[in-house]
Amino acid sequence: FPYTTLFRSELSERTWRIASLLILAVAIFLRVYDLTLKPMHHDESVNGFFLTRLLREGVYQYDPANYHGPSLYYFALLSTVMFGLNTIAIRLVTVVFGVGIVWLALCLRRYVGTMGALAAAGLIAISPGAVYLSRYFIHESLVVFFTFGIIVAMLKYYESAPPEEENMMSGLIALLAGAGLVAGSLLAVYKPQYFRSELLLIIVTAIVVVQSL
Repeated sequence: FPYTTLFRSELSERTWRIASLLILAVAIFLRVYDLTLKPMHHDESVNGFFLTRLLREGVYQYDPANYHGPSLYYFALLSTVMFGLNTIAIRLVTVVFGVGIVWLALCLRRYVGTMGALAAAGLIAISPGAVYLSRYFIHESLVVFFTFGIIVAMLKYYESAPPEEENMMSGLIALLAGAGLVAGSLLAVYKPQYFRSELLLIIVTAIVVVQSL
């Protein structure tokens, strides 16, 4: 998408940054304030069971009756290792991804304009539904974040596609990243006893992707 006058900034850069920071601050406040106010929901308790088993036994076993993959539990594993097994630690995962969704909306500035990006981010920041799900230890915030992230990444790539000679290297990196994530997920599902190997594989994949940016 060309950066035409239609999408040029309607506000100064300083105003844009201040407004963006204020929206992110509001999003964070609404999602972290009194995070333990609402008792754990029964859906959260089911997810907590899988997390507790992963934390104490080092085992995650995919359950078709649960219809969810391991992402939430492994992110929560990191937060519980850092902050302990408690309500704030596990809900902090969805808080982070919920705020991340607001940040992704701001990344659309070049495509919807400054006011459009601020309006979208602001509405998501204060949306009762978005706030509720961000304070709730379930998978929805992660699903929205990663889906939205794919859209933003595709737009960024379309706008700044690499030269022809770099396409092969970009394709190779994408292939390695995809293979690493798929292999890691398969390990978590079918070989839960090797969950540490899966974590290592995902970490290495993330490093490869970041180094390629």
